[in-house]
Amino acid sequence: MQKIKVLIADDSVIYRSEIRAALEAIAGVEVVGVASNGALALERMSQNVVDLLVLDLEMPGLDGISTLSELSKRGFTGKVLVFSSASTRGAEITLEALRRGASDFVPKPGVAEAANSPSSAPREKIRALLEPKILGLFPDLLPPVAVPPQASANEVYPSLIWDLFSPKIIVIGSTAVRLNSVFDVN
Repeated sequence: MQKIKVLIADDSVIYRSEIRAALEAIAGVEVVGVASNGALALERMSQNVVDLLVLDLEMPGLDGISTLSELSKRGFTGKVLVFSSASTRGAEITLEALRRGASDFVPKPGVAEAANSPSSAPREKIRALLEPKILGLFPDLLPPVAVPPQASANEVYPSLIWDLFSPKIIVIGSTAVRLNSVFDVN
């Protein structure tokens, strides 16, 4: 199975590090690089094959919305998962990102929220948020499901029981209604 190649674009050193650690713990995912803004992300994407860009929206220089516009101009065919803090524009900026080609959106947990998660590791909280979205975008990452062999009906229910349900008589009922009297057709 080929790995999904991921680039992370986030201006926070802490988040870049935690996102990278979270993604590297997901089977089938390979982080090919990180960038602190959109311009660096575009540069790194020209040097590496990227299947998925994990993108923060609020970054200095080239922000996430502008990065999405540039990706569209360049014909990027991969997926973009927006992983961003709640901004002052909130839902508006998220919808704009989706209109400009983002595949999905995940709200970034606050550092304090991630640190207070039951696992107490921010990367585990981040992984719990990102992994289902990535598996949704790349279903081939899911392991194949083993289907148990099916037993035949005769093995499960002996023929004696089937004999109890054999019909002895079949009845067919029918009626005829004169439509012209019902619908008053003259």
